[in-house]
Amino acid sequence: MAEVVQYHLEQMVGELEDLERRDLFTKPELKAIVKKRTKFEYALRRRRVKCIDYLRYIEYEINVDALRRQRKQRKQQHSAKTTLSDFSITQRIIAIFERAVVRHPEDVQLWLQFVEFIKSRRRMSTGDADEEDDGHSRLLSQVFARAISAHPYESQLWIKAAAHELEVNMNGSAARALLQRALRLISDDKELWIEYFRLELLLVEKIKARRRVLGIDGEKETGDSDEVQATGSEETEDAGFIDLPQLDEEGGQDLMVEKLTEKALAQLDQKTAASAGNLTEEQRAAMSQQTNAYLQGAVAQIVFEQAIQAISDDLSFRQELIAIAGQFAGAEQLRQRVLDSIGQDFVTDADARAYLCSVHLSTISTESPELIDGLQLAVENFKQALSELDTPEMWAKYVEFLSQWLDASESMKSLQAYFAAQRKRAVAMISESRDVRLNEELALSCADVIEADGGDVLSWLADATQRFP
Repeated sequence: MAEVVQYHLEQMVGELEDLERRDLFTKPELKAIVKKRTKFEYALRRRRVKCIDYLRYIEYEINVDALRRQRKQRKQQHSAKTTLSDFSITQRIIAIFERAVVRHPEDVQLWLQFVEFIKSRRRMSTGDADEEDDGHSRLLSQVFARAISAHPYESQLWIKAAAHELEVNMNGSAARALLQRALRLISDDKELWIEYFRLELLLVEKIKARRRVLGIDGEKETGDSDEVQATGSEETEDAGFIDLPQLDEEGGQDLMVEKLTEKALAQLDQKTAASAGNLTEEQRAAMSQQTNAYLQGAVAQIVFEQAIQAISDDLSFRQELIAIAGQFAGAEQLRQRVLDSIGQDFVTDADARAYLCSVHLSTISTESPELIDGLQLAVENFKQALSELDTPEMWAKYVEFLSQWLDASESMKSLQAYFAAQRKRAVAMISESRDVRLNEELALSCADVIEADGGDVLSWLADATQRFP
């Protein structure tokens, strides 16, 4: 044990000498650092080492390095030549993480902390920035591959790995492939489908941006290979890509979404041949239409359709897809397609019907003159929904909507009066009609309204309990 600890301490000598030479730490401080590191090293040599033991060591080293950076900046050494101490502490922290994940490979949070640390160091690279960034990128790719191999059913690892491929390695096709592989294993994972949906819309946004830069009209065919690459189908030789071997858990079958996506993207790959004159004019025209279909979100729609087959009865899932589609210009048709699917698949769901009644308000600013018309449309939508779904749950959603906007329109007296009248009318219909059934939620909502309006709430509740004992 002592020999191993001594070995690790000896590796610090050059760094400590450099810190003293640059006047970043005093001798007493360096002695205290050595003493603390010795204590940590012995703790890691115990028979039963807990994950927290590694994390405490890592936290200490991060604090030491933060102090070193602070003092270096204060002494205006930030422009000085890079020396050993500029990167040795980071290397030590990485080495401690490596020892930790070898000892505790089952700890997913440990892997995620390892990933986040490397990402943080990549952002604050020093010295030869390009070279160091490449080193951190390669290391991050290796860590992702190992983490996913150890935890193939952890969706967060797949999602973060795909983000790394897209944002750091600039490889959309690799990001897509990772998410598709993840879905082979966990096809009912909401977050995976959401991120896959977002990815395809983002790749379309990238190709549109490239076309704008190149001055390419949206309906015009082009032979520029860069445009095809913007879809995420590019191939590069960057060594930082995640090299994840085939996992036993994946099996040999591709998802239907993989096959459909591959087919759609293959149509784009044929564009280069069309521009080279290898196809007829009719074929060229067909390719142009197919390209525009991609730009309109055809692949994202494939992802959506496969997603709701895998997760068919989750309203919040579709609401998230709608929110994502709303973030991208040109995805209006796709957004409407998701909305239509809610209307088709959640006919008797009061939450879904209420959402559809007022979802258009999410695209209208509260300062917009269109707001009043939008609110009136929502009220009419609720009335139509109630004619089709006359349930206490639907009535409760309507009363809740009216109450929310009554409170929100306090500064607009005419609008407030409109909602007050609509709410009073709704409660009167509930109170007077023997056809409207009550449940606890609706009864309490009505009681709150009657009390707020100064009515006899006790009499109303007494009548309600007689109608529905």
